[in-house]
Amino acid sequence: MTLNIISTQNGTHNEGMRNIATHITSCIAADGANRIRLSPLSSPLVCLKNSIGADAAVIFARGTDKTAVLAKYVRMICRNVYFVLVQPPEKRFAEVLGDTVRRIRYFAITPADGHEIAALGGEVYPLSVGIDTDKFSPPADRSEILRLREKYSVSSELPLVIHVGHISSGRGLEAFLRLPADRFERLIVASGMFPSEDVRSSLEAGGVKIITGYLEHIEEVYRMADVYLFPTVDQNFVISVPLSVMESLSCGTPAVCFRGIGGLSSIGAAAGSLTVIDGSADLESAANLAASAKSYASHLTSPASWEACADEMLGVIAKEVRKR
Repeated sequence: MTLNIISTQNGTHNEGMRNIATHITSCIAADGANRIRLSPLSSPLVCLKNSIGADAAVIFARGTDKTAVLAKYVRMICRNVYFVLVQPPEKRFAEVLGDTVRRIRYFAITPADGHEIAALGGEVYPLSVGIDTDKFSPPADRSEILRLREKYSVSSELPLVIHVGHISSGRGLEAFLRLPADRFERLIVASGMFPSEDVRSSLEAGGVKIITGYLEHIEEVYRMADVYLFPTVDQNFVISVPLSVMESLSCGTPAVCFRGIGGLSSIGAAAGSLTVIDGSADLESAANLAASAKSYASHLTSPASWEACADEMLGVIAKEVRKR
């Protein structure tokens, strides 16, 4: 098959949607059985041109009014169009699509992401979220943790609480300031995308250590941590299944999350490794309890590989293409 992949891929894995698109596309291309055309989401004309003659077009994008317009035009050129939903689409998405909502198909990483589309008659298929368990693996022993703490200039005297993601408003990172500096080491690895200087300044003033930029070996940070904190409560700022939470658990590091992200329940986490709290008042006690669950084994009970996710997608697409 010839597939036109429309996304914001740049070869890195520093953002949820981009991470999913890059991994799945790489796996589809790896076996050489399919021809891949890569179309940047920022270039609509290229997206349309590459859709000519393609067996299918797959759009990895947030569901907005703008991406709905693009999907409508792509559907005029390509019969088989798929839109990957990693969070519930904005209200305007379905409104702009109009009748086209039933003429394209969808993949959703949680049932809630595709609920509105399905109610309008759209055909929605489940899509698993994968993880590279070879990369995101637990530390071998305490000596590895100590070596990594030294490498990243982090004290080994206190429990280390980390976060990996964007330093942007709306993600709730101010919760780190509720963890006393004399009881916790606090570290955020910032992707450099969507930065908020106000949030950054507030965190640094409170003594939170920040590493900015893409880290090729981010798994080392997960391994050396005692707790992963995911404080975001607004679904608009994250994908429904936070990849960083999965990566942390895979490295044996328990996670503390704030209630509000429905997809957390779909992560197969070992008992006691994923704590969901209602607010910052419960944070310190939850972090202390989670730290005791730090493990030299993965906390994921049934991780899926990215290859399996790609096969899942290809199976659906190939079935429709064969109907032609």
